[in-house]
Amino acid sequence: MNSVLKSMACVLVFAGLLSAGPAVAAPKVIKVTTHSAMSGALCRSLVEMKQFIETKTNGKYRMDIYDQFKLGSMEEAYQGMGLGTVHMLVEGASNIGTFMPELTLLDLGFLFPDSDVADKVLSGPVGKKICAVAANKAVTPLVFVRYSFRNPFVSKDINSINDLKGVKIRASSSPMHMALLKHMGMNPVPMPGSEVYTGLQQGVIDGFDVDSPFGVNSKWYEAAKSMALINHTYCAQILYTSTKWWNSIPAEDKPVFEEAVKVFVNAQEKNQLEDERRAEEAFKKAGLKIYKPTEAELAQLREQCKDIYKQFPKIDVELLNELRAEVDRVMASR
Repeated sequence: MNSVLKSMACVLVFAGLLSAGPAVAAPKVIKVTTHSAMSGALCRSLVEMKQFIETKTNGKYRMDIYDQFKLGSMEEAYQGMGLGTVHMLVEGASNIGTFMPELTLLDLGFLFPDSDVADKVLSGPVGKKICAVAANKAVTPLVFVRYSFRNPFVSKDINSINDLKGVKIRASSSPMHMALLKHMGMNPVPMPGSEVYTGLQQGVIDGFDVDSPFGVNSKWYEAAKSMALINHTYCAQILYTSTKWWNSIPAEDKPVFEEAVKVFVNAQEKNQLEDERRAEEAFKKAGLKIYKPTEAELAQLREQCKDIYKQFPKIDVELLNELRAEVDRVMASR
Protein backbone atom coordinates (compact mmCIF):
# COMPACT_ATOMS: atom_id res chain seq x y z
CA MET A 1 0.00 0.00 0.00
CA ASN A 2 2.79 2.41 0.88
CA SER A 3 4.54 1.78 -2.43
CA VAL A 4 1.32 2.53 -4.30
CA LEU A 5 0.88 5.81 -2.42
CA LYS A 6 4.48 6.77 -3.12
CA SER A 7 4.02 6.10 -6.82
CA MET A 8 0.86 8.18 -6.92
CA ALA A 9 2.64 11.05 -5.11
CA CYS A 10 5.46 11.00 -7.63
CA VAL A 11 2.97 11.09 -10.50
CA LEU A 12 1.17 14.06 -8.93
CA VAL A 13 4.42 15.95 -8.36
CA PHE A 14 5.54 15.32 -11.94
CA ALA A 15 2.15 16.42 -13.29
CA GLY A 16 2.37 19.57 -11.20
CA LEU A 17 5.76 20.39 -12.63
CA LEU A 18 4.45 19.92 -16.16
CA SER A 19 1.42 22.14 -15.55
CA ALA A 20 3.56 24.87 -14.01
CA GLY A 21 5.49 25.31 -17.25
CA PRO A 22 8.87 27.03 -17.58
CA ALA A 23 9.82 29.67 -15.01
CA VAL A 24 9.24 33.25 -16.19
CA ALA A 25 12.33 35.44 -15.88
CA ALA A 26 11.97 38.61 -13.87
CA PRO A 27 12.06 41.78 -16.00
CA LYS A 28 15.34 43.65 -16.33
CA VAL A 29 14.97 46.93 -14.45
CA ILE A 30 15.91 50.25 -16.06
CA LYS A 31 16.34 53.10 -13.57
CA VAL A 32 15.61 56.59 -14.91
CA THR A 33 15.72 59.81 -12.88
CA THR A 34 15.07 63.51 -13.44
CA HIS A 35 14.44 66.80 -11.63
CA SER A 36 10.87 66.94 -12.98
CA ALA A 37 7.82 66.03 -10.89
CA MET A 38 5.61 63.22 -12.22
CA SER A 39 3.04 65.83 -13.26
CA GLY A 40 5.61 67.68 -15.38
CA ALA A 41 6.12 67.29 -19.12
CA LEU A 42 9.43 65.43 -18.85
CA CYS A 43 8.01 62.72 -16.59
CA ARG A 44 4.82 62.38 -18.63
CA SER A 45 7.04 61.85 -21.67
CA LEU A 46 9.13 59.28 -19.81
CA VAL A 47 5.93 57.40 -18.97
CA GLU A 48 5.18 57.12 -22.70
CA MET A 49 8.71 55.86 -23.28
CA LYS A 50 8.30 53.35 -20.45
CA GLN A 51 5.06 52.00 -21.89
CA PHE A 52 6.64 51.63 -25.32
CA ILE A 53 9.67 49.68 -24.05
CA GLU A 54 7.69 47.39 -21.77
CA THR A 55 5.09 46.64 -24.45
CA LYS A 56 7.52 46.13 -27.33
CA THR A 57 9.75 43.79 -25.29
CA ASN A 58 6.79 41.84 -23.86
CA GLY A 59 7.81 42.67 -20.32
CA LYS A 60 11.45 41.70 -20.72
CA TYR A 61 12.33 45.18 -19.37
CA ARG A 62 10.71 47.36 -16.72
CA MET A 63 11.44 51.07 -16.56
CA ASP A 64 11.27 52.64 -13.09
CA ILE A 65 10.99 56.45 -13.09
CA TYR A 66 12.38 58.36 -10.10
CA ASP A 67 11.03 61.89 -10.29
CA GLN A 68 12.51 64.89 -8.44
CA PHE A 69 15.81 63.02 -8.03
CA LYS A 70 14.32 60.49 -5.61
CA LEU A 71 17.13 58.15 -6.58
CA GLY A 72 19.70 60.66 -5.30
CA SER A 73 21.03 64.06 -6.32
CA MET A 74 21.87 65.01 -9.89
CA GLU A 75 25.56 64.52 -9.09
CA GLU A 76 24.84 61.06 -7.66
CA ALA A 77 22.77 60.18 -10.73
CA TYR A 78 25.64 61.18 -13.02
CA GLN A 79 28.09 59.08 -11.01
CA GLY A 80 25.57 56.22 -10.99
CA MET A 81 25.50 56.18 -14.79
CA GLY A 82 29.26 55.74 -14.76
CA LEU A 83 28.84 52.75 -12.46
CA GLY A 84 25.89 51.37 -14.42
CA THR A 85 23.55 51.57 -11.41
CA VAL A 86 21.56 54.40 -13.01
CA HIS A 87 20.62 53.84 -16.62
CA MET A 88 19.16 57.15 -17.80
CA LEU A 89 18.90 60.76 -16.67
CA VAL A 90 16.96 63.73 -18.02
CA GLU A 91 18.56 67.03 -17.00
CA GLY A 92 19.38 70.48 -18.30
CA ALA A 93 22.61 71.00 -20.20
CA SER A 94 23.60 73.81 -17.83
CA ASN A 95 23.50 71.58 -14.75
CA ILE A 96 25.66 68.91 -16.37
CA GLY A 97 28.20 71.47 -17.54
CA THR A 98 30.35 70.76 -14.48
CA PHE A 99 30.91 67.23 -15.80
CA MET A 100 30.60 67.99 -19.51
CA PRO A 101 32.09 71.47 -20.20
CA GLU A 102 31.23 71.08 -23.89
CA LEU A 103 27.59 71.75 -22.94
CA THR A 104 28.22 75.07 -21.21
CA LEU A 105 27.98 77.04 -24.45
CA LEU A 106 24.21 76.42 -24.36
CA ASP A 107 23.98 78.66 -21.27
CA LEU A 108 24.99 81.67 -23.36
CA GLY A 109 22.13 84.09 -23.77
CA PHE A 110 20.20 84.92 -26.91
CA LEU A 111 21.37 81.93 -28.96
CA PHE A 112 17.87 81.11 -30.22
CA PRO A 113 14.97 83.39 -31.17
CA ASP A 114 12.29 80.87 -30.13
CA SER A 115 11.70 77.27 -29.10
CA ASP A 116 10.88 76.09 -32.63
CA VAL A 117 14.27 77.22 -33.93
CA ALA A 118 16.07 75.83 -30.87
CA ASP A 119 14.33 72.47 -31.26
CA LYS A 120 15.14 72.27 -34.98
CA VAL A 121 18.80 73.23 -34.52
CA LEU A 122 19.43 70.92 -31.54
CA SER A 123 17.71 67.96 -33.21
CA GLY A 124 19.83 68.46 -36.32
CA PRO A 125 23.52 67.91 -37.19
CA VAL A 126 24.88 70.57 -34.82
CA GLY A 127 22.88 69.20 -31.86
CA LYS A 128 24.11 65.69 -32.66
CA LYS A 129 27.69 66.98 -32.83
CA ILE A 130 27.37 68.65 -29.41
CA CYS A 131 26.12 65.35 -27.94
CA ALA A 132 28.95 63.45 -29.61
CA VAL A 133 31.76 65.72 -28.39
CA ALA A 134 30.33 65.73 -24.85
CA ALA A 135 30.04 61.93 -24.64
CA ASN A 136 32.59 60.05 -22.55
CA LYS A 137 33.25 56.56 -21.24
CA ALA A 138 30.79 57.05 -18.38
CA VAL A 139 27.88 59.03 -19.84
CA THR A 140 26.46 59.55 -23.32
CA PRO A 141 24.04 62.39 -24.15
CA LEU A 142 21.55 60.67 -26.45
CA VAL A 143 19.30 63.48 -27.63
CA PHE A 144 18.00 66.98 -26.94
CA VAL A 145 14.30 67.36 -26.19
CA ARG A 146 11.94 70.33 -26.40
CA TYR A 147 11.82 72.74 -23.47
CA SER A 148 11.37 76.45 -22.61
CA PHE A 149 13.25 79.71 -22.07
CA ARG A 150 14.31 81.34 -18.83
CA ASN A 151 12.73 84.67 -17.94
CA PRO A 152 13.05 86.96 -14.90
CA PHE A 153 10.07 87.10 -12.50
CA VAL A 154 10.15 89.97 -10.00
CA SER A 155 8.11 91.29 -7.08
CA LYS A 156 7.50 94.74 -8.63
CA ASP A 157 5.99 96.18 -11.80
CA ILE A 158 8.13 96.06 -14.94
CA ASN A 159 7.45 98.78 -17.48
CA SER A 160 10.79 98.69 -19.29
CA ILE A 161 14.00 96.67 -19.13
CA ASN A 162 15.47 99.49 -17.07
CA ASP A 163 13.24 98.32 -14.21
CA LEU A 164 15.38 95.17 -14.01
CA LYS A 165 18.55 97.08 -13.20
CA GLY A 166 19.93 96.18 -9.80
CA VAL A 167 17.18 93.71 -8.85
CA LYS A 168 18.40 90.92 -6.60
CA ILE A 169 17.45 87.86 -8.60
CA ARG A 170 17.84 84.23 -7.65
CA ALA A 171 20.07 82.34 -10.07
CA SER A 172 21.39 78.83 -10.39
CA SER A 173 24.99 78.17 -9.35
CA SER A 174 26.08 78.24 -13.01
CA PRO A 175 28.80 80.93 -13.41
CA MET A 176 27.58 81.62 -16.92
CA HIS A 177 23.96 82.06 -15.79
CA MET A 178 25.12 84.57 -13.19
CA ALA A 179 27.35 86.38 -15.71
CA LEU A 180 24.43 86.70 -18.13
CA LEU A 181 22.16 88.23 -15.49
CA LYS A 182 24.90 90.67 -14.51
CA HIS A 183 25.38 91.76 -18.12
CA MET A 184 21.63 92.43 -18.32
CA GLY A 185 21.97 94.71 -15.29
CA MET A 186 20.60 92.43 -12.57
CA ASN A 187 22.23 91.35 -9.32
CA PRO A 188 22.27 87.50 -9.31
CA VAL A 189 22.04 85.70 -5.97
CA PRO A 190 22.78 81.94 -6.05
CA MET A 191 20.24 80.27 -3.80
CA PRO A 192 18.82 76.74 -3.30
CA GLY A 193 15.37 76.29 -4.79
CA SER A 194 13.97 75.38 -1.37
CA GLU A 195 14.67 78.93 -0.13
CA VAL A 196 13.25 80.92 -3.06
CA TYR A 197 9.63 81.32 -1.95
CA THR A 198 10.48 82.52 1.56
CA GLY A 199 13.35 84.60 0.15
CA LEU A 200 10.84 86.49 -2.00
CA GLN A 201 8.40 86.95 0.88
CA GLN A 202 11.13 88.23 3.20
CA GLY A 203 12.76 90.51 0.61
CA VAL A 204 16.06 88.62 0.59
CA ILE A 205 15.66 88.49 -3.20
CA ASP A 206 13.50 90.55 -5.56
CA GLY A 207 12.85 87.79 -8.07
CA PHE A 208 13.99 84.61 -9.80
CA ASP A 209 14.98 83.49 -13.29
CA VAL A 210 13.41 80.26 -14.58
CA ASP A 211 11.27 78.84 -17.37
CA SER A 212 7.52 79.45 -17.05
CA PRO A 213 6.33 75.84 -16.40
CA PHE A 214 8.87 75.48 -13.59
CA GLY A 215 7.79 78.82 -12.17
CA VAL A 216 4.24 77.46 -11.98
CA ASN A 217 5.06 73.95 -10.76
CA SER A 218 7.24 75.32 -7.97
CA LYS A 219 4.54 77.91 -7.11
CA TRP A 220 7.25 80.59 -6.98
CA TYR A 221 5.18 82.76 -9.33
CA GLU A 222 2.66 83.27 -6.53
CA ALA A 223 5.16 85.55 -4.78
CA ALA A 224 5.99 87.51 -7.95
CA LYS A 225 4.20 90.51 -9.42
CA SER A 226 5.49 90.57 -12.99
CA MET A 227 7.59 88.74 -15.55
CA ALA A 228 9.76 90.13 -18.36
CA LEU A 229 9.32 88.00 -21.49
CA ILE A 230 12.95 88.28 -22.59
CA ASN A 231 13.45 84.60 -23.52
CA HIS A 232 17.17 85.04 -22.97
CA THR A 233 18.30 81.43 -22.41
CA TYR A 234 16.83 78.24 -23.84
CA CYS A 235 16.93 75.62 -21.07
CA ALA A 236 18.11 72.76 -23.28
CA GLN A 237 17.15 69.39 -21.77
CA ILE A 238 18.98 66.20 -22.67
CA LEU A 239 18.31 62.49 -22.26
CA TYR A 240 21.58 60.99 -21.01
CA THR A 241 22.43 57.32 -20.63
CA SER A 242 25.05 55.15 -19.01
CA THR A 243 27.55 54.48 -21.79
CA LYS A 244 28.37 51.08 -20.31
CA TRP A 245 24.72 50.04 -20.08
CA TRP A 246 23.66 51.44 -23.46
CA ASN A 247 26.46 49.57 -25.21
CA SER A 248 25.52 46.35 -23.41
CA ILE A 249 21.91 46.24 -24.65
CA PRO A 250 21.54 43.03 -26.72
CA ALA A 251 21.46 43.52 -30.50
CA GLU A 252 17.94 42.10 -30.72
CA ASP A 253 16.64 44.71 -28.25
CA LYS A 254 18.61 47.78 -29.35
CA PRO A 255 16.14 48.85 -32.10
CA VAL A 256 13.37 49.00 -29.49
CA PHE A 257 15.41 51.35 -27.31
CA GLU A 258 16.43 53.51 -30.26
CA GLU A 259 12.78 53.83 -31.25
CA ALA A 260 11.84 54.50 -27.62
CA VAL A 261 14.14 57.53 -27.63
CA LYS A 262 12.17 58.90 -30.60
CA VAL A 263 8.92 58.22 -28.74
CA PHE A 264 10.27 60.26 -25.83
CA VAL A 265 11.30 63.16 -28.09
CA ASN A 266 7.90 63.31 -29.81
CA ALA A 267 6.00 63.01 -26.54
CA GLN A 268 8.06 65.78 -24.96
CA GLU A 269 7.26 68.23 -27.75
CA LYS A 270 3.54 67.65 -27.19
CA ASN A 271 3.73 67.64 -23.39
CA GLN A 272 5.95 70.74 -23.16
CA LEU A 273 3.53 72.76 -25.27
CA GLU A 274 0.73 71.64 -22.93
CA ASP A 275 2.72 72.78 -19.90
CA GLU A 276 3.45 76.16 -21.47
CA ARG A 277 -0.27 76.70 -22.16
CA ARG A 278 -1.08 75.77 -18.56
CA ALA A 279 1.55 78.22 -17.33
CA GLU A 280 0.02 81.04 -19.39
CA GLU A 281 -3.41 80.27 -17.93
CA ALA A 282 -2.01 80.20 -14.39
CA PHE A 283 -0.32 83.58 -14.90
CA LYS A 284 -3.53 85.14 -16.22
CA LYS A 285 -5.56 83.73 -13.33
CA ALA A 286 -3.02 85.05 -10.81
CA GLY A 287 -2.94 88.48 -12.45
CA LEU A 288 0.79 88.28 -13.15
CA LYS A 289 1.85 91.19 -15.33
CA ILE A 290 3.85 90.11 -18.39
CA TYR A 291 6.08 92.75 -19.93
CA LYS A 292 7.16 92.20 -23.55
CA PRO A 293 10.33 94.19 -24.32
CA THR A 294 10.48 96.17 -27.55
CA GLU A 295 12.77 95.04 -30.37
CA ALA A 296 15.08 97.93 -29.49
CA GLU A 297 15.27 96.77 -25.87
CA LEU A 298 16.02 93.18 -26.91
CA ALA A 299 18.71 94.43 -29.32
CA GLN A 300 20.25 96.37 -26.44
CA LEU A 301 20.31 93.28 -24.20
CA ARG A 302 21.83 91.15 -26.95
CA GLU A 303 24.54 93.75 -27.45
CA GLN A 304 25.30 93.80 -23.71
CA CYS A 305 25.64 90.00 -23.64
CA LYS A 306 27.30 89.22 -26.98
CA ASP A 307 30.86 88.82 -25.64
CA ILE A 308 30.15 86.82 -22.47
CA TYR A 309 31.69 83.72 -24.02
CA LYS A 310 35.10 85.42 -23.84
CA GLN A 311 34.96 85.10 -20.03
CA PHE A 312 34.82 81.30 -20.35
CA PRO A 313 37.91 79.89 -22.11
CA LYS A 314 36.55 76.33 -22.03
CA ILE A 315 33.86 77.22 -24.55
CA ASP A 316 34.56 75.75 -27.99
CA VAL A 317 34.29 78.92 -30.08
CA GLU A 318 34.36 76.97 -33.33
CA LEU A 319 31.39 74.88 -32.20
CA LEU A 320 29.61 78.00 -30.97
CA ASN A 321 30.04 79.60 -34.39
CA GLU A 322 28.67 76.44 -36.04
CA LEU A 323 25.65 76.66 -33.76
CA ARG A 324 25.05 80.31 -34.59
CA ALA A 325 25.43 79.64 -38.31
CA GLU A 326 22.88 76.83 -38.10
CA VAL A 327 20.45 79.13 -36.28
CA ASP A 328 20.83 81.66 -39.12
CA ARG A 329 20.27 78.92 -41.71
CA VAL A 330 17.10 77.67 -40.00
CA MET A 331 15.82 81.24 -39.64
CA ALA A 332 16.43 81.93 -43.33
CA SER A 333 14.53 78.79 -44.35
CA ARG A 334 11.36 79.72 -42.46
